[in-house]
Amino acid sequence: MSDDYESLPDSVPFVNHLAAGALAGIMEHSLMYPIDNIKTRIQASININQSIINSIKKVSSAEGLKSLWKGISAVVVGAGPAHAVYFGVYEFFKTNMIDNHASAPGSFNSIDFLYFSKIALAGGTATATSEALMNPFDTIKQRMQINSSFTKNSKQFNPNYTSIFKTMSYIYKKEGFKAFYYSYPTTLLMTVPFHATNFLVYESMTKLLNPTDSYNPLVHCVSGGLAGGLASAITTPFDCVKTVLQTHSFTMKFEDASPSSTNHSSSSSSSSTSSSSSTSSNIRNNANTKIAQQMVHSNSHEGTTLVMASRNLHQSSASHAMNASTKINSFFTAAKYIYSTNGINGFTKGLKARVVSNIPATAISWTSYEMAKFYLNRKSMTRNNNVLA
Repeated sequence: MSDDYESLPDSVPFVNHLAAGALAGIMEHSLMYPIDNIKTRIQASININQSIINSIKKVSSAEGLKSLWKGISAVVVGAGPAHAVYFGVYEFFKTNMIDNHASAPGSFNSIDFLYFSKIALAGGTATATSEALMNPFDTIKQRMQINSSFTKNSKQFNPNYTSIFKTMSYIYKKEGFKAFYYSYPTTLLMTVPFHATNFLVYESMTKLLNPTDSYNPLVHCVSGGLAGGLASAITTPFDCVKTVLQTHSFTMKFEDASPSSTNHSSSSSSSSTSSSSSTSSNIRNNANTKIAQQMVHSNSHEGTTLVMASRNLHQSSASHAMNASTKINSFFTAAKYIYSTNGINGFTKGLKARVVSNIPATAISWTSYEMAKFYLNRKSMTRNNNVLA
């Protein structure tokens, strides 16, 4: 098989790369979709455990196993064309700019920075092009993922987020076409370095582990997994910002529910009788006494609990103030929202789920792509030989 791979012609039909890329994209996103679903919920702060296994168990038991696959239709529809363009553009650059590089290293005896810069440039260009197609579907997917976390009888559940076409129509009607691309600049900030790193590590590892460039599925799988894991860890902060941009108009509706209900209660209280006010005052006094006792107890632990409570109160107030006064429609407003709500740790939300998801996902993607490319190219070569014969 390796001999067949080495004997493949340098010039193969461009459509083969497109077909192989489409297959790789669908395989990658479909197989790892439940983990991606959990990652989205963690980053959007949908009251979910940070442990991946526990989160999957919690979601499955509360909403059913099917809920983990909610929104996958948007991924399948978008991932095929987007990855076809992604790998197609990369192969175009690879054929015309990288493979012709005079001193492309066959090993790590020398480091050719120009060579690796070309790989990074090719990966970044391929990403920017494919994300223009994928970004709207990613927005639809995440809205459907979050909506599936609510029961149909809850106030937060939106019946317009139950299918790809209904979600697309609803977003367009309520927020306009630009809503599908709110996160596009941030997505590029994340995906360009992600895929530049992905291609750099993948190409480097395949040259190290497979210097003869023969068809070796194990090498493609290992190299792809390492590339995806490293790239996903580096770009997680950008992914957190992207998730907030894509879901904020939905999630903030139920985040603001508590303050509004508080205001309603306050209005009702002010219109009540003096007797009721007296009772309410006594309740508050008792509550304050209890809080004071808890504060004294906390002081025995060097005030740690009190400080944490104060910090949480400050973060909650800042979060509600942000919700009420700021429209989140840019990288900076989303980053400010994350920091005001969760501090610096908010930019690492979903890190484990993202890495765990991307290692096998990228391994699947590269293995599927190389396999499909190999068989499609061999089929084309066989057909051409029969024509010449």
